[in-house]
Amino acid sequence: MILYCTKLSSYSVKVRLAASWKGIALQLCDPPGGSYRSAAYAAIVKMRTVPALVDGDFVLSESDAII
Repeated sequence: MILYCTKLSSYSVKVRLAASWKGIALQLCDPPGGSYRSAAYAAIVKMRTVPALVDGDFVLSESDAII
């Protein structure tokens, strides 16, 4: 699973901590295009929010929903 996140996002940290506590391995990636506002990221995550969890064709954004 890929977690698109930014280092300064407290919401991303919350998801990373929960995944670690649950023993879930995540591949951490910066949003493509250099920003979560980029067109490249919008092609993956329609809401353009971080964090976003991607597993194959399944995309889930918003930290509370991911946790």
